[in-house]
Amino acid sequence: MKKKWNILLSDLDYDEDELKAVNQVLDSRWLTMSERVEEFEQRISTTFGINEVVMLSSGTAALHLALRACGCSPHDEVIVPALSFVATANVVLYCRATPVFADICSLQEPTISPQAIQRLITERTRAVIVMHYAGFSCQMAEIIDIIKHAEQKYSRKIWLIEDSAHAIGGKYTDEQWLGCIGDIGCFSFFSNKNLPTGEGGMLVTNNPEIAHTARLLRSHALTRSTIQHHYYGQTDYDVIELGYNYRPTEITAALALSQLKKLNHNNQYRAELTAYYRQLLQHHPDLLIPFPQPNKTGTPAFHIFPVLFPDEKTAKGVRDFLHKQGIQTSHHYRPIPDFTYYRKRFGDQSQDLPITYEYSRRELTLPLHPLLSKEDVACVVQTITEALSKTK
Repeated sequence: MKKKWNILLSDLDYDEDELKAVNQVLDSRWLTMSERVEEFEQRISTTFGINEVVMLSSGTAALHLALRACGCSPHDEVIVPALSFVATANVVLYCRATPVFADICSLQEPTISPQAIQRLITERTRAVIVMHYAGFSCQMAEIIDIIKHAEQKYSRKIWLIEDSAHAIGGKYTDEQWLGCIGDIGCFSFFSNKNLPTGEGGMLVTNNPEIAHTARLLRSHALTRSTIQHHYYGQTDYDVIELGYNYRPTEITAALALSQLKKLNHNNQYRAELTAYYRQLLQHHPDLLIPFPQPNKTGTPAFHIFPVLFPDEKTAKGVRDFLHKQGIQTSHHYRPIPDFTYYRKRFGDQSQDLPITYEYSRRELTLPLHPLLSKEDVACVVQTITEALSKTK
């Protein structure tokens, strides 16, 4: 039976704009990748100052095509964060390459560690995937410097791919958007993201060859697009690569265009709610809130609000108590190498990733979304206070 939540973990800021946008697509009688997809790509290019934008069916598709476009092959290794959604590592296996898991910086800064990357780079490293956890930037300057030195050492290109599923609208500096710093940026528009369309994603780059490959592979590597077929009657085509069906729909693009208008305002409101959480939770000195200086580097996207409790037992106890009170929570994340499939394939890696495993044991994700009120935040914190009093 579906549980009724009093306070949702995430929610959609949808209104008449989204309804109108979808109805216009339905009225057009054409649902497949076409004019609205192109318009969204152009809007993103202008907004983020990035030359090439390829809209796709998911963030996973973006990561997969990023590696394909980089020439990732079975001989290669790809360094990935152990603290991320499993898709970040799955796409490496799609290419029959080897994922190499890196630890996070610290409990306070749960993004991929530059020092771990430096230790793990070898002559087989094809790419490094970094993930801007919770919408907060990785240590990009340090990571870029490490990769440059490794490229000189091994005399080969090492691609830097940003998994920006949490980070759309976030900035590294006043001039640099998260996802637009490395060679390729990959974004997700899943239902709980800052720009939600249900499914959908995009790949961005300033490299025209990467973009060309991604566009080709997203539609079966056909030499004729669906637009050319529908509007201009072109029926003949060739297939020149092993491609995929990673096309987005016009409905997805219509929702994305509407949500893009709200992105900056909603991200600013997420920042306000995050600050209010911090203000109320400061009375619990035994709790650890990651990223104690939120604006240390740039402007985060404030995608989720993670909290670390003193130990795993306390975290689970608080989670269960919140759920009984109708407050939805989540967990970001179980370490990827801890999943059954990865343990069977690569063995126990907990000793090599001590900070990631410690973080995961203690983490609980609290509600954060544009429809959440400050009264809701106060209710969540009060309920946590009650839960902690019962665990003592």
